[in-house]
Amino acid sequence: MSVPPPSNTSAKPNIAPYGSWKSPLRAADVAIASTSIVDPFIDPARPCYLYWVEGRPNEGGRKTILGKRISASGDTDSNNAVVEYTPAPWNVRTRVHEYGGAAYAVYDGLLVFSNWDDCGLYLLDTCASEKPVVPVRLGHGNNHYRYACIAIHPSKRFLLCVREDHSKVGDGGSANYPVNALVAVSISAACTDSRSQEVVLVDDYDFVSSPAINPEDTCEIAFFAWNHPDMSWDNTVLLKGRLNLDAASTIPIGLSDVSSVPIESNNASGQVSTLQPRFDTSGNLYFISDPENYWYPYTLEGDRVVACLPTTISADFASPEWVFGQQSFVPMRTRQRTLITSYVLDGKLNLIMIDVPAKSAVHLPPADWSNIAWLGTVLPEGQQQGNELLVVKAGSPARDFALYLYSISLKSVVSCLYNPNSSSLDRSFTSYPEEIVFPTNNLGKIGNEGDEMPLRAYAFYYPPTNPWYTAPEGTLPPLLVISHGGPSAATTGVFNPRIQYWTSRGFAVVDVNYGGSTGYGREYRERIYPQFGIIDVNDCCCAALYLVSKDLVDRNKLSIMGSSSGGYTTLASLTFRPEVFRAGASLYGISDLELLAKETHKFESHYTTKLIGPYPEQKSVYAERSPIHYADNMACPVIFFQGNEDKIVPPSQALVMVNALKGKGLPVSYIEFKGEQHGFSKAENIIQCLEAQFWFFGKIFGYVPADDIAPVEIIGLKL
Repeated sequence: MSVPPPSNTSAKPNIAPYGSWKSPLRAADVAIASTSIVDPFIDPARPCYLYWVEGRPNEGGRKTILGKRISASGDTDSNNAVVEYTPAPWNVRTRVHEYGGAAYAVYDGLLVFSNWDDCGLYLLDTCASEKPVVPVRLGHGNNHYRYACIAIHPSKRFLLCVREDHSKVGDGGSANYPVNALVAVSISAACTDSRSQEVVLVDDYDFVSSPAINPEDTCEIAFFAWNHPDMSWDNTVLLKGRLNLDAASTIPIGLSDVSSVPIESNNASGQVSTLQPRFDTSGNLYFISDPENYWYPYTLEGDRVVACLPTTISADFASPEWVFGQQSFVPMRTRQRTLITSYVLDGKLNLIMIDVPAKSAVHLPPADWSNIAWLGTVLPEGQQQGNELLVVKAGSPARDFALYLYSISLKSVVSCLYNPNSSSLDRSFTSYPEEIVFPTNNLGKIGNEGDEMPLRAYAFYYPPTNPWYTAPEGTLPPLLVISHGGPSAATTGVFNPRIQYWTSRGFAVVDVNYGGSTGYGREYRERIYPQFGIIDVNDCCCAALYLVSKDLVDRNKLSIMGSSSGGYTTLASLTFRPEVFRAGASLYGISDLELLAKETHKFESHYTTKLIGPYPEQKSVYAERSPIHYADNMACPVIFFQGNEDKIVPPSQALVMVNALKGKGLPVSYIEFKGEQHGFSKAENIIQCLEAQFWFFGKIFGYVPADDIAPVEIIGLKL
């Protein structure tokens, strides 16, 4: 970040309107900072080896597997250097559920991954003496198969995974959706480059996930499954079974003794969402479940389901499984019946070590982190009998997510293992979030303390921050409201360069965890059922008006943006609450709920049943809440961004709305990115999206960006 400060001979900040401030954080810096760390993984057989996937916007969004050996100190020397195992053209991604996740696994140096271009599974031996190692394709070599959630058996003769079969979709037959199954894939024949065998073990559920193998009894497995119309955060069943091997013990030929773990619901919904089955080294099974409203760690004691802590903490210990591979807790290797996990309560991160038999917890200082997205344990090389260390993917309000090594015995961070975005923004330019709890209600107005039973919603408020500038006296900043996607997801207060791009230029930002967001228990996340388009819209409007009531933002310069379902919340807010906002931006957002119900992919094909109601039985409700039918209500300009290969929200969703706004004569812009899916991963597109939106809002709010930004065509704008 080499942007020079504005010319100013005095020690006082420059006086300039909000929005016109020069910032050291460029859109190109944001794109570089979009380099991501996903799916950390520790080799179970060699627990001093850490792997992860890095997403690289500068390589067109390609994802690659990196890894390193961990020493006790965490230092990177010639023996501990970061190694790339899947150089270009390999792209480690999976299309299962369209959102993917858990696209690889490692066991004793054997690495199996899913390749994006052909959806195939590939094997390489990271311990091979000859380099480079050429990956060998596994399975039937059918490009209609997609794979995810891989677990390599300790025998190294086969693996278990989720397979999504698209071979009969769209062939004119009866198959409307792909078939999801738990399968076994042989890897023992891969060294001779022969095509190995695949065996379907479970295919009688709409979805399966997270196969876990008991290391003490390697024929025992656990996994979870669910059926439409539920999502995995609504209702799942936790299953156990035994692998039946062939005569040579090379691959399972079936699964026997399959039984569900009895978990009785005590929450208002009568349903239970059970996730993340995981065995410890002694064969004890642990998992996350929410029979008492919050996602919480549980274990099996005989046939009894037992909470790992005696009293329920009013916080979720997990996130919804939009992508595979979530790991919010980990059993320790060297301390039996001990778990490490984390949760956020009242805006504060808690990192704890649970003694399961004693049902007690020791709190570990969580450094300056505000959120932990993944954690695992390693045994540093040369200290196999010593205390294990934590590997944590964590972030703070000042730093984006990175990988850290944490000493449990010392209760402190040993080192930062890997940070792809080390050039962080100077702290004097960093806007630090304040978690606000604001009143709201179903009428979409600001609730008052005197109201009967006012609802509460949550958000992170970021004030404009730039030491180079101050605004003219008597002026207030414009506000950008962010409505996150999902909607069953959440935002955190971890450093986000996209938000800092706006705050360092003079915008205030409020990132809203509206009703339906996760992290606050089942009751809060189900508040949006079946009120999608009402609860989320009202909460976003209330967040903006709450900040207006506190004299923190300009009432006449309120804007809103969102992506995916957050884009729908944005469009619905602009349509059904036109008096609130003056500008909006939709990133691959939904405009027609009926089109969504008809066109979306299998994973979310029944999601709207919970969010809105059954379709087509409640077709009228879908129409009533679809912005496309009420474009005449809109009274402000909107800019749309869309990937042309998006299968989750197709471009038709945006184009229908754009054409409607054109017909009404409202200012509108539409930018479509070739080769992008549901989300933008290429650096040039990330840059253009951010700059175009900022330039567009400048035209609407009357500020002139300090950056040299290419103009955007605004149809219908009268200057």
